Amino acid sequence: MSSTITQTLTLYEGIASLENLNAGWRKVEDNDGAAGIDGVSILNFGFNAHERLLALHDLLEEKKYMPQPLLTFNKTKESGGVRMLSIPTVSDRVVQASALFVLNPIIDPLFSDASFAFRKGISRLDAAEQIEAFRKDGFRYVVDADIEQFFDNVDHTVLLKRCEQIIHDAGVVQLIRLWIEADALVEGVRTKRAKGLPQGAVISPLLANLYLDQFDEALQRMGNKLVRFADDFVILCKTKPQAEQALELTEDILAALKLKLHAEKTRITSFDEGFRYLGYLFVKSLVLPSKKPSSPERDAMLQLVQSAKEILEKEASAGSIAPAGKADAEEPAAPPPPPAFSPFLRTLYVQDQGTTLRRESERLIVQKGEKEVLDVQAIKVEQIFIFGACMITPAAMRFCLMREIPITMLSNTGEYYGRIEATTKDHSFVQRMQALRVLDSEFVLATAKAIVRGKIENSVDVLQRQHRKSHRIVLTEAIHALRTIQRKLDDAKSLDQLLGYEGTAAARYFDAFSTMLLNSDFHFSKRTRQPPQDRMNSLLSFFYTLLFYNVYSLAQAYGLNPFWGVLHRDKRNHPSLVSDLIEEFRCVVESAAIYMVNNKMIRRTDFYENKTSGIPFLLNDAARRKVLRVFEEAMQQTTLHVDSGRSMSIRRCIEAQVRMLVQVILSERPVYVPFRRGG
Repeated sequence: MSSTITQTLTLYEGIASLENLNAGWRKVEDNDGAAGIDGVSILNFGFNAHERLLALHDLLEEKKYMPQPLLTFNKTKESGGVRMLSIPTVSDRVVQASALFVLNPIIDPLFSDASFAFRKGISRLDAAEQIEAFRKDGFRYVVDADIEQFFDNVDHTVLLKRCEQIIHDAGVVQLIRLWIEADALVEGVRTKRAKGLPQGAVISPLLANLYLDQFDEALQRMGNKLVRFADDFVILCKTKPQAEQALELTEDILAALKLKLHAEKTRITSFDEGFRYLGYLFVKSLVLPSKKPSSPERDAMLQLVQSAKEILEKEASAGSIAPAGKADAEEPAAPPPPPAFSPFLRTLYVQDQGTTLRRESERLIVQKGEKEVLDVQAIKVEQIFIFGACMITPAAMRFCLMREIPITMLSNTGEYYGRIEATTKDHSFVQRMQALRVLDSEFVLATAKAIVRGKIENSVDVLQRQHRKSHRIVLTEAIHALRTIQRKLDDAKSLDQLLGYEGTAAARYFDAFSTMLLNSDFHFSKRTRQPPQDRMNSLLSFFYTLLFYNVYSLAQAYGLNPFWGVLHRDKRNHPSLVSDLIEEFRCVVESAAIYMVNNKMIRRTDFYENKTSGIPFLLNDAARRKVLRVFEEAMQQTTLHVDSGRSMSIRRCIEAQVRMLVQVILSERPVYVPFRRGG
C-alpha cells in the first residue's frame, strides 16, 4: 500500500513521485496480467524495474510522458457474447496505479452509497445485503436494469468535464485525457478512439464510477432506492407505479449522459416473481446463489441450500419470515466472491509504555510526553496493536472506527484483552452458511484433515531446513515420524482420531525442537503454555499471539465467525476457527524464533522474571520491539502459494487461505487446500 502524497506536492507531482510509482508497480505486479503492445511482460519489467520507474518519473516530471496504444482484442464472456478488452502496457498500468493512490482518497468519498463496484472494502455481498435490507423496509418492486455497452459508450467530453470539476490540477486531467483517448491496436490496425473507457486499464473502474456518480445522485434525489454495481443496477420501489416512474426517469438521466438502457436486460419485476442480480437469486424472502455449479459440487450445494431452507421455514412458522416455494432450490450455486484482497500490509504497534496514540487530521500520532515518537498517514494503517499501559484518545478511536481500522488491545506481555472495531458490516449470510457447514460432520472432518496435513507438512519443512545444516539423527527420526503420521491422516474416521494424530505429530516435532537451537542460553525441553515455563516458550508464545490476532482480523474481515472452528473444539470465549487457521502458519513464526535465537538477536537478558504475574519469563520493551520487527519481516517474506500458483507474501498467503475457506463454505470450490510453505 502506498502513502498518499504530502501536502507540499501537487496531485500531478504525487503521481510522478517515485514513492507512488513504486507502489503502483507493486500493485500491477500483484495483479499480474498480460503484456501490452510493446511486448514487455510483468516478468520483463521486473528485471530492471528500478531503472524503468526512474525513466517514468523523469518523463512525467518533464511533461514528456505519452501512453502507448492499447492492445485490443475480443474476449468471450462466460454468459455468452463478446466484450472488447484494451490492455495498456505495463508502464502505463504502473502510472495509472500511481494515479489511483493519489486520486482514490479524493474521489471515492464523493461517491454515493448506492455504488458498490470497484471500491475498497465493498463487495457484491454488500450489495446483495443492501437489497435485502430494502426489501425488509417494504420496497417490493424492482427495476432490474443494465446500461447498453456502457464501457464502450462513455462520452469523453462529459467525463473530462466532471474530472475538471473535482480534480483541480490540469496536469492530472490531461493524463486522464491521454489514457481514455489512447489509440487502439486491433488486429494490427491502429485506430482512434472517440469514446469509451478501455476495459483492461487500471484507471477505468474509478472513472466509470465517477461518470455514473451523477446518475446515482439524480436518481436518489427523487427518493429512489438504488443499488448499482458498475453498469448493472436495480431500483427498488414500494409500488409498481413508482417503479414505472423510476424507469422513465432512468431513461432521461442516462440520455443526458449519452447512454441508454439495454432493452432486453431491463424489466420491472418484484420479489414475489423473483430476479437475479450479481450472482444471487432474490425470491420472496430468500436470497440464494443463482448460477448452477458444476457437478460434483452441485449435489453438495443443493443439500446445503435445502438445510438452509429448512431453517428458514422453521423461522417462517414462527412468523418471522415467509417460506419459499419448491422451485427456489432448483438453481443453487456459489455466490460471488467475498471482498477482494485487502491484506494488512501496514500494522501499527503501540508498545512503548506510557505512549499515547492520537489523531491529527488524516494522520495518527504516537506521542510520549511532549515528544512525537511516530507520525504516520492514516491511509497507511490497516490495523493497530496496543500493548500494556499505552493510551488511545477518544478522537483517534472514533477515527479508527469510521475508517474500519481494527484495534487489538493486549497486555505488555501479549495477553489478549479485546478488540475495538466497527460493526457496520452485516455478514449474516456467510455466517449462516458457516454455521451449517460446521454442523456437517463430513465437511468438518475433511477440512480438519487438510489443516492437519498442511501443519505437518510445514513442520517437516522446518525440520528439513535445519537438517540440511546439522544432519542430526534426532531430526532425521522426527522427519520420518511426521511423514508416517501424515500418511495415516486419510484413515482417520473421526475428529478425535485426527486430533490424536495431530497431537502425536506435535509432540514428535517439539521433541526435536531443542536440536534446532544453537544458542546454549536457551533451554527447551518441551512446549509449555499458559504460562510458558522458560524463555524459549515465552518467545514462541509471543510470536503465536501476534500471528493469532493477525489471522483473527482477516477472518473477521471476510465475514467468518472466529468462534466456529472445525479442528479445535468449541470452548467458551475461544476463537477456535482462528486456532484452526494458524496451524498451517505456525512454521513461519517458529522459524523466526529459531532465527532470532541462533543469530543471538535475542538473549537471556532480554527477559525478566516476574513471579507475581504467573508468567516466569517476560520479554522487556526493547526485546518486544525486536520481535515485532522480525515478525513483520517474516510476514513480508514471499513464497509460492501453491493453490494460486503465484508468489506472494506470507500475510497475503494467510488471506488467500481465509478467502479459500469462505469459498469452500459457500461451495464456490469443492475442498480446502492447505498452505504449504515454499511450495
